[in-house]
Amino acid sequence: MTTNLTDTTNKSNYRYNKSLFHPAGTRERSDACIRVIRAIRVQKKEASRQAGFRYRFRHSTAQLFFLTTNLTDTTNKITEMIIRKEDSYKIVGAAMEVYNQLGHGFLEAVYQEALERELHFRGIPYEREKELTISYKGELLKQTYKADFVCYEDIIVELKAVSILEDSHRSQVYNYLRATKNKLGILINFGNPEGLEWERKVL
Repeated sequence: MTTNLTDTTNKSNYRYNKSLFHPAGTRERSDACIRVIRAIRVQKKEASRQAGFRYRFRHSTAQLFFLTTNLTDTTNKITEMIIRKEDSYKIVGAAMEVYNQLGHGFLEAVYQEALERELHFRGIPYEREKELTISYKGELLKQTYKADFVCYEDIIVELKAVSILEDSHRSQVYNYLRATKNKLGILINFGNPEGLEWERKVL
């Protein structure tokens, strides 16, 4: 009886719960249980390491996509700044003079006529209400559209006289650029009481 009590006491000093040991109490079985538990822990660590690697890989891929997207956006912005910069500034400068003279509140036709005169005064080549063709799948449509101005032969200038520019106005310019295959459009709004609004649109 004394021996069994001592054996039980020794087993209770093990790191693992004594319920792992069989009543017969052989040391070999105890060590085998410990090895199994250690093997399970090693497998769990390896699984965690693999999961961490997969997470880092996905995270790195997401970062690469984010950086690539940002690089593309930056390139587009730089391209937008470079394309016909001087010509754009001359056109906008003429529009600013019209706004300074007339302010806001007139109809679009008034600003269109005033801008035509200012473009003429400044020697900026233009065509007013130029009819532009629209192609669809390589074929020209019968329906055409008239741009408010086409300056320097290929810069589309669209005028508005609204309180604030909206996305529908911007989409209109982009659609004109896609349809005509031109690269640059300038959207100008004379109707904002806080000042002239203008935006460059580049494809």
